[in-house]
Amino acid sequence: MARSDLVASDHAQVTTPPPVDVTRDRGIDAAPKASASPPEPPAAHVDAMGNAQAQTVVGPAGATLHLTNGMSLDIPSGAVTTPVEVTMVAGESSQLLNSGSRQTVSPSVEVRPAIAANAGTTFEISAPLVALPRGYSDEDLALAVERPDEHRVLDRGPMRTLWQNYPVERKGGRIVAHVDTLHGLRVVFVVTR
Repeated sequence: MARSDLVASDHAQVTTPPPVDVTRDRGIDAAPKASASPPEPPAAHVDAMGNAQAQTVVGPAGATLHLTNGMSLDIPSGAVTTPVEVTMVAGESSQLLNSGSRQTVSPSVEVRPAIAANAGTTFEISAPLVALPRGYSDEDLALAVERPDEHRVLDRGPMRTLWQNYPVERKGGRIVAHVDTLHGLRVVFVVTR
């Protein structure tokens, strides 16, 4: 059964330079440098599509980011008050969290920067539903969200992370999860016991 719990990352060491440097190391166009003035908020809901990366300024009207690997992030109207440039980047491996009792069932993505939804709203992350591995059922589905381990964050150098599982539902041929915070790190759908 999918649990809302914390799991120490099998890839617990995330190197710090900032995300722009990590993106450059992966061969993906780096995000633009922050400007002195905040980005102008779009007047309407924005849809952004990309192959390895989708990026858009999100304002109070919301936005949806889609990758060609099937992963989507919906930021609904009212979820953010201040305009923020959000980037969703395809992960390096869908085998990210595989172990004896846990297997990935979607591509992984990194969502930057860290963002929190306003009270009463959540972010919706979804992926196409694929056949579940043998021995697993819908009750075993979860969205694994990587977050910093506040008890082990160092002032410099590597950072230890944890994976927190969130409940998942089927919705129109997709698996869907709702979260109120994304930590600027990776997310991936899994089956777990």
